[in-house]
Amino acid sequence: MKTLTTPQEKTVLNNAMTAANNISFRSATKLGKINGLRNVRDTLSGAQAYEVYEFQIEAGQLDLVLDSVTAHPPVMTLYARINRTRVGTNRTADFITQAIPASAREQKIIIGGLGAGTYYIGIGRSSSAHVPIDYRLSIHPRPDRQLIESEPNNSVPSAYNLGGKTNIPLVGQRLVHGHISLRDTADFYRFTLNQASYVSATLALEELGSRAVLEILDANRNQLKTVSIARPRSQGSVEFDRLPAGTYYAHIRPLGPTNTPYTLSLTGLPVDAGNFTIRMHRITALDDFETWRRGGSGEADFYYKVSIDGIPFTSEVFDEDDDREFRGTGRFAERRIQKVDIGKRIIPFSVSLFEKDFRNDDHADINPSSALKDLALNYDTLTGEISGQGISVQKEGQKITVQGNSGPKARITFEVNYNTLSTGEIDP
Repeated sequence: MKTLTTPQEKTVLNNAMTAANNISFRSATKLGKINGLRNVRDTLSGAQAYEVYEFQIEAGQLDLVLDSVTAHPPVMTLYARINRTRVGTNRTADFITQAIPASAREQKIIIGGLGAGTYYIGIGRSSSAHVPIDYRLSIHPRPDRQLIESEPNNSVPSAYNLGGKTNIPLVGQRLVHGHISLRDTADFYRFTLNQASYVSATLALEELGSRAVLEILDANRNQLKTVSIARPRSQGSVEFDRLPAGTYYAHIRPLGPTNTPYTLSLTGLPVDAGNFTIRMHRITALDDFETWRRGGSGEADFYYKVSIDGIPFTSEVFDEDDDREFRGTGRFAERRIQKVDIGKRIIPFSVSLFEKDFRNDDHADINPSSALKDLALNYDTLTGEISGQGISVQKEGQKITVQGNSGPKARITFEVNYNTLSTGEIDP
């Protein structure tokens, strides 16, 4: 493979990607699990634009060779089957890398550290000429060739590039084995995202007595997230719903005087949309709202309002209930899901609470700050943190409880979640 440098090469890539948009992974030729060298001979007929092969491999290196004798050599593209268990993901496969025809008739893709799973190879035309193309495809998984760290990689400038010489972006799973000790106190690995992606990183320790720390850094060496693994033969993970396109580093260091062999697993899934959810768990009256204004009786008739990135929503009224608890019934009234701009790092949102009255509704105080009644907060998609006046910094997925300090006041418990997804369906 080589970097695209000329207009002709870029045209070849555009033609190939246009063809790829029309392929069907569901109709791929299934080769099954491949344990050794597998050769496939076939022909793209004059009317055929693309051929797809599906296969499974164990973790390790994958060698692909495409050989053809023609004036219009085909393009070879590698895809990874994505993790379909992830919430919101509906895409069948994601593009990993591509071999562009050069002057030589043989094209190669060699990629190390692939995780076990299902992959696809697409063979497509590099030009609009509808002529038959004979080709031979060699698929050679090498489980014995695991990706091993290459020293020195003890600093950001010398970081081991998981994308290899051609800087293949992180799509699907990548595995690397390494070792840290008292003499080798730091290992750095570089990975690249070509588009915004869901990313998870897992560090697994392989021996008794091993302890270590995993950090994910951005291109400016700022720490984004970290996890400590203090128990031997255990693992720790960090995940990002959305990491923007760019260069990142995984930094591994020992925790104390230990010799620590490890396996680092990185997974990247391209995303192009985000869902932001506010879920209400409980609403409790701290004052008698019915007697507050007009000396009535009975329990409060609460409803809440939320605004997510400027888009408002008002819940239904919960009649006659001073202590309303939502027990995960899935009712629309207890949560609001809003699609948000995937390009935004900070998502502003607000929460306010009201009590329904015959004429003028009571505005409940739910903010611990004496100057405010409502919650005006920000969610950081990179760190997963929620911040704003009146609350300490909170985390996504945790229950947050706040209450006002002046009447009429109430207490609410709610939760914030952010999920990214792929909306573009590659497979028609």
